[in-house]
Amino acid sequence: MFSVENLSNASIIIKSLNEKLAIDPWFKDGIYDGTWHNFPRLTDNEKFNALSDVDICMYTHLHKDHFCIDTAKKYFKPSTKFLISKVWGWQVVKSILNKNGFSLTYILECSKDVFESKDFKIMSVPPLNVTGLEAQNENDMSIDSGFSLVHKQNKVKCVFLADDNLYSNLRVNENIELLKNPDLIAFAYSGFASDYPFNYGFSNERMVEICNEQEKKRFETQVKNLSVINPKCIMPYSSEFVAVGNYSEKWREIMIKIWTSNKRFVASQYASKLGIDGIALYPQDYIVYDKNGKRTDNIKPFLENGPYSISSLLSYAKDIVDKNSSLTKTKKYSDNVSTKIKYKLQTAANNYKKAIEKHNLSPLQDFIICINKLDVFKIDKKGNFEVNFIQKKNEPFLKLDISHEFLERLLEGNLHWDDACLSMKLSWHRSPNIFCSDTSNAINYLKI
Repeated sequence: MFSVENLSNASIIIKSLNEKLAIDPWFKDGIYDGTWHNFPRLTDNEKFNALSDVDICMYTHLHKDHFCIDTAKKYFKPSTKFLISKVWGWQVVKSILNKNGFSLTYILECSKDVFESKDFKIMSVPPLNVTGLEAQNENDMSIDSGFSLVHKQNKVKCVFLADDNLYSNLRVNENIELLKNPDLIAFAYSGFASDYPFNYGFSNERMVEICNEQEKKRFETQVKNLSVINPKCIMPYSSEFVAVGNYSEKWREIMIKIWTSNKRFVASQYASKLGIDGIALYPQDYIVYDKNGKRTDNIKPFLENGPYSISSLLSYAKDIVDKNSSLTKTKKYSDNVSTKIKYKLQTAANNYKKAIEKHNLSPLQDFIICINKLDVFKIDKKGNFEVNFIQKKNEPFLKLDISHEFLERLLEGNLHWDDACLSMKLSWHRSPNIFCSDTSNAINYLKI
């Protein structure tokens, strides 16, 4: 009756008797300022065959490895229907689609609206990761969602959460009717999409330690909530890409030392802990549900040194991408440039302050910006801009070391702060080493 394929990262293709559906298709290399490339690698023909004649495309959130407008423009027709979850940033997704000729956009209120396609009843899953591995308080600006699909005839229920991690016990219980008893639930399984801790000045040993601590907490938290949801089969996905340039070398060094870099092993660990089936899909692997809802897995033997292996990922990054990466020379940082940057930063700080007031944010950290290792400025917890300051002892801060050229792009809105953070091109330090979601949210408004 229908099949499920996971091509790469969170890219899902569902084929039924009467339609083809896609979720979060991303097939453009070089997103996040050139630093993220697709993995596994697919040929042009494989991409075309997968995405041609898609009837409905669903987007879980606005991050470019999930909502890739260039992929939509290349493969989809104007007649393609788009389903967008009504979470933070949905207006941006809808606007970009409409501007590029895709007018058939449908906004789904999470846990309420039902979209009926020819073969499925589709609902949007709200943010379940309003608290995180680091975040202590709920984040009202969470951008992640998922989709629940129920086949109209065989009644098979599949839930695809992408990066909407199962962190909040409260949110899972509030939405249990939408989530419970799925035949298949797919969820993100590793934290390697994060800029932390790879952009921080830790030793390799400490980075491995931090990653292992985070992955253990992720596993335990998600297992607990999966037990409540009671799925028949779990599928880890939405954690695959190749990082290149800047701090990505460190990313690759650490990644291979963490157990969640192996998707098949991750699937077996979750399945063993939950006492249910677990599966990991690669291109041309399929889950198939028949008219009675019975599942058949069409899985090729996995080659340890094959095209979808970690060794292949590392080889692609090292031998193809890094060697061809062009080095940008930083222009001279003159007094004139310093004055101009200072003015722009001060103007942007006013918007930072307005955002704190508008969105009722309470940053726990002063935001310190060090430009070209020379000029240092501060935006305090209330959004006040300071030039000559003495940081008080034990006063929490988040410090960013950045070039003036990169900062200008961010201040002028030519690059989004969220994209920059995911790009692994920024160097951070925080004291104490605690994440504050309100500080992170406010930074996205630091622009003129």
